[in-house]
Formats: sequence, structure tokens, C-alpha cells
Amino acid sequence: MRSPAIIGARAPWRGALEPRTTIFELNADPERTALVCGAAGGGATWVAGLANHAGDRRLMLEPFNCDRAHVAGPFARLMHIAPDDPAPEQADAAAAIMTGRVREPWIDRLARPGRYSRRLVKDVSAHLFLGWLARRFPGAQLVLLVRHPLSVALSQRARPHEPRPRSTRDLLAQERLCDTHLADQLAVLEAAEPGLEADLCIWAAQLRVALRELSSDSVHVAFYEALRLDPERSVAELLVALDAAVPGTGAGESLQVALRTPSPTTRPDSPVRRGGGLEEWRDALAPSDRRRARRILEAFGLDALYGDGVLPDRGVVDALLAG
Repeated sequence: MRSPAIIGARAPWRGALEPRTTIFELNADPERTALVCGAAGGGATWVAGLANHAGDRRLMLEPFNCDRAHVAGPFARLMHIAPDDPAPEQADAAAAIMTGRVREPWIDRLARPGRYSRRLVKDVSAHLFLGWLARRFPGAQLVLLVRHPLSVALSQRARPHEPRPRSTRDLLAQERLCDTHLADQLAVLEAAEPGLEADLCIWAAQLRVALRELSSDSVHVAFYEALRLDPERSVAELLVALDAAVPGTGAGESLQVALRTPSPTTRPDSPVRRGGGLEEWRDALAPSDRRRARRILEAFGLDALYGDGVLPDRGVVDALLAG
């Protein structure tokens, strides 16, 4: 196993570049760490910016990304870790992340120099072991961000060269995962063609497993659409879940700026930068694609989450969490 990189160590990413920022961690307690987990292309970086609008947390980007982060060496694409699995190698790496000991240019690429006693982790790879993280670090604040799967698929399609899971094979190869959570979806996973079908299957499997292994007490589920359309209420709920200060009526200036500003990772042609709405996928995807999507989501019991609209039904999520 590759040992986790720690603060002050030379990071082995992109030619072993030295970190460009000076960061001092003042409190290694995992309870001082919040994690925002969302799908790739699902707006998680923007939501992390909302959560950290005051800039009082060290921002750590995608430390569980095994394609980019050295510390994530013990993990694999679409890796499932059951909540009761000791997984000692992964546990060591996760501890380095959740306590802030890890220090890498990839992880700290948007971090500001400073002295921090709290951390905000944004990740797109942790869905299938969120329940494990919740049990191992019970005091950490976890947020699961959900966005319409066709919006996510459209965003991913616009980034064809970014490393991310593109096949359901990595799911099918994990016997315990399939037996525990995906037994009724095996046929759909096996038949999924690369592209839209595989992307939707991965989105659905990640969400289904995460919700089934978490509880309403261990995670706050946030919806991208609600944060966009009803920020006053939804952002307040997000900040409360993250044990962060909630600005008064009218919100603070830093939060207002964060709401208006696309994340630094937003691509130049993104609908967000063009002022587009939440329904661009309707015009961008053929009716046949939308029908295929509906069949796949139905197989995972998630077709009613968005139905034919753009706004989510929180009751679908609550039912899975309760189950």
C-alpha cells in the first residue's frame, strides 16, 4: 500500500510538484471535518463553495479520487466498503483525509493559505462507502448532493476526457455489493451499453447504495435544484447540517457571491455560465434517450425521484433512508 501523503511531504502527483499553498492544520479531530459528496458533474464543487462561503475551512477537493490523489491509492473506482468492514488499508487513508494530515497539490488546488481548525471535503468517489465513513467517523458532517441524473449525464458527456467510471463492470465484479444491494438490478447492469446507459446505471447504483447504508441521522441529503431555486431555505438547511453559521435575513455578502458565482471547475460552455435553466437536458437528449433513462431508473426504484419533471420528490429519498 502507498502510504498517505502528509502535510509537508512531497506530493507524487504530476511530477511531484510541491504544494503552492501554505496550510496549517490546528485541529485534527474528524468531527471538525465536513464531507460533501455528489456525482461527477453534479455541482458538488459549487455546493462546497456555498458551505465554505466564509472561507473558514480548509477546502479539500476529491481526496478519495484514486485516479488523481496519491492518498487514495488503497481505493478503487466504484469501490464498495460495507459499513461493518474493517478495511484497514482504506481506513488508514481515510483517517489521513478526515483529520487533515494529507497534503497534495491535487487535493489543495483551490485551497487558500491559512491556519484552519475545520475542513470541508468535496468528493465524487465516496458514494459506495459513505455508510462506512459515517460509522468510522460518526462525528463528521456528511452531505449527499443529488442532482437530476440527465443533467448529470449531460455534464459528464461534455467532459469526455476526464477520468471517471464509465462501465458497470466495476460494480458487477463486487459480489457482496451485488448480493446486498443490486441483486434485482443485475440484468440492467449487465446489459448497459457504454455511454448514457452506463452513466445512468452508475448514478442510480451509487445513490441507491449510499441511501440504503445511511440514515437520516448520519447524512443531510441536499438537492441541487432546491439550492438553485430556493436558496434561502435550502442553503440554511445545508449550513445547519454542516454546523456552520447561518446568515440572517438577506444572507451575508460572501454567501450571496457564492450563490451567483459558478465554481472554478465549471466548464466554459456550461449552462450555468450561459444563464441556462435546469431543463436543458430536455432539448439536448432525444426522446428515445429519455425513455431509456426512465426504464433504468425504474429498475433501481428511482424513477419517481424526479418523474418527468425537474424537481425531486424528497419522499423517495426518505423511504430509502428509512429502509
